Amino acid sequence: MTTPKGLGRLRIGIDVGGTNTDGVLLDPLQSSRPDRGIIAWHKEPTTTNPNVGINNALTMMLDSTSVDPHCSIIKQKGISSIVVIGIFSPIDTVEQQEKRAADIIKAEIPGCDVVCSKEVANLGFLERENAAILNAAILPFARKTIRSFREPVRRLGLNCAVFITQNDGTVLSGELASRLPIRAFSSGPTNSMRGAAFLVQDELNETMMIVDIGGTTSDVGILLKNGFPRQQVAYSDLSGVRMNFSCPDIKSIGLDGGSIVRKDNGVSVGPDSVGYKLSQDAVIFGGGVLTATDCTVLANPELEIGDPTLVKDTLSDEQLTKVNLFIKHKLEKVIDTMKTSPEDIPVILVGGGAVIAPDELKGASKVFKPQWSQVANAIGAAIARVSAVVDTVKSTASQSTNECLDEVSQAAIEKVVQAGALRSTVKVVEKEALPLQYIANKTRFVVRTTGDFDFSKEIVAPESPGDHGDHQDMGHYEKNAEDKDEKQGAQQDEDFDIASYRPDLRNGSIIRVIKPEDLPDDARVGCGGGAGSPTVAIEKLAGDELLEAQQQLYKGVSHKMANNTCGFQAERCYLVPNCRERGNDNILVMPKASSDEAVERIIRAALSEMGCQVGAADAPVTGEETKRWAVEHTLSQSWRIGRAVAQARKENRVDSVAETIIEECGGPGAGKVLWKGKIVGVERTLRNGHVYGECLIEGADVRDEYVAPGDTSEHFKGMIKIPFKNENIAALRIHLDRKKELQEDELAIVLDLICVIDAQNGEAVGTPEF
Repeated sequence: MTTPKGLGRLRIGIDVGGTNTDGVLLDPLQSSRPDRGIIAWHKEPTTTNPNVGINNALTMMLDSTSVDPHCSIIKQKGISSIVVIGIFSPIDTVEQQEKRAADIIKAEIPGCDVVCSKEVANLGFLERENAAILNAAILPFARKTIRSFREPVRRLGLNCAVFITQNDGTVLSGELASRLPIRAFSSGPTNSMRGAAFLVQDELNETMMIVDIGGTTSDVGILLKNGFPRQQVAYSDLSGVRMNFSCPDIKSIGLDGGSIVRKDNGVSVGPDSVGYKLSQDAVIFGGGVLTATDCTVLANPELEIGDPTLVKDTLSDEQLTKVNLFIKHKLEKVIDTMKTSPEDIPVILVGGGAVIAPDELKGASKVFKPQWSQVANAIGAAIARVSAVVDTVKSTASQSTNECLDEVSQAAIEKVVQAGALRSTVKVVEKEALPLQYIANKTRFVVRTTGDFDFSKEIVAPESPGDHGDHQDMGHYEKNAEDKDEKQGAQQDEDFDIASYRPDLRNGSIIRVIKPEDLPDDARVGCGGGAGSPTVAIEKLAGDELLEAQQQLYKGVSHKMANNTCGFQAERCYLVPNCRERGNDNILVMPKASSDEAVERIIRAALSEMGCQVGAADAPVTGEETKRWAVEHTLSQSWRIGRAVAQARKENRVDSVAETIIEECGGPGAGKVLWKGKIVGVERTLRNGHVYGECLIEGADVRDEYVAPGDTSEHFKGMIKIPFKNENIAALRIHLDRKKELQEDELAIVLDLICVIDAQNGEAVGTPEF
């Protein structure tokens, strides 16, 4: 802990009494002030072990001293919503650092909103921070929204609790939803999926795909056999902000009952829509805008929707056929995108716009349009269950993985029962054991449990702080919000030209990228980068450890600092001397070693003691050596690739982003597209501290746009597998009729630099994200 600015030596006084252990932190140089120099104080109940009370009293005072100055700044700025975030806080079950800091802030700033990040999202520091900030920013609106839900219930004289469905299809209490509104962001599509499964429960008991065709978009998701939506694997994206809170894996397309149909220059449907004005603007309701619902009624006049006579002669038979094919293809395309296996899957169509969908779809083993499908979302809300998740890291040194998993599962069962589930209905629906790389005997366990709501308990609507606020209606609130948006319209981000964009560095510094041939032969070139566990890297933000490792290396070997630095892109480097620096003054310098194997063993052992994440500085090389064996132009090539991907996104050319990347790398002679498809399976295993695995990719057309019948462009069929260990080792074609691969099945090996990219945005997909 650092001493607060302006303070010198401080004194701590502790009195262990029969009832309480009292502690005080004071500045003896300020004893003449009115506060007598008392900086912090704390009372802790005395236990039979005085060490506990002393430790708690001392810790609370030190915590208070660190947090109080920031509270003063927050009060001066008039900030009322605060986020507390700590490294690895989601798995902090002992120190409870976020909660302790939150308690101090609430005591110093009465009435403020404090959000602990561990309550919002899981591991991933920046993503969790984004989610927590967003959650804190909307708390006032969330309370008004929850109150608007409760008011009609109370006006009807119903003294019952109001629950909110959350993203995974389970319920939150109104009080918890007003504290964590981010958990209900995607509850609409989830409700539809759960409601659809309820409507066909007597006909299906397997994984199914739900297509919710509404009045603005079509939302598509997978409902697993356990009755809950498939969740996004790693990260979720909200308006370009990356977060990692639980969110269903939903694909939305601009197709719905109100999609506008155009017949000039070829037939097209959407993506723009009349939305909620369908009953006013659609032709069958007397409007003047031709919509997808109009075309459905034209093709099926027996449908009891609007006035079928109004839509006669709006389209020729040929145009109507093209419209139906367009809609059919769009639905088949998104279904194929969401599937994770080549087999056909049952598809359930729900929502008010489900009438526009055909009765048969490619990739669907059967298409269901159940009765009451137009209100499937409300049905889903009515049958929502209770859930709980336990996400923690445990040691497997003295226990087997299965034993640890059983312990975590039992904790998750108790947690869901406390949340209101009926114990006899509780089930474990998800169990994961994720070995942590480079960390001996440590595994991350994630267990999710669900259960039916225990209706035998009498639940009375609780009072919440939001129930006694300003009772303005939501319509007035929305109007005020629109007024604020108009006033703040000039503050939008400035658009910039990607092709000419060059970032400005703070403090006028310059990072110069030079060609290898411009290096003098006697130049000293430093080598290094980051080293350690990817799991730690997502939580521990980088500091100055890379620079400090370089500085300490040259101090240790009595050499001047290198005037150039290159990363790990060199084809080879000398293993000693080297330096590892954690960023907290823990430094390891190895000037020499008996063998290369000894270097790896020693560094790996030290790495676990240094937090499993360090800055690495390796032995410098000369300019002559660099020009002889370094991989040239990697920095400028990386910049060109990134610029090309950004341009493809902006110009809506993501469908050809792979070809764009290859063009930036030198064209067809420098690289090629090996395969296009979708990941249908991933297997992982831990051996000697390393994660090995295989990724299966089924060939598919990954383009988003409508592809006309007879299109002969390149299409990949079959399946390949990519074995990996930190990097992609090979790309091998799989033949189902034989077990062994032949030489001609090798599409590429590790030296070819195999890269997997996301077809939807051009981003690289690393092995931890498969």
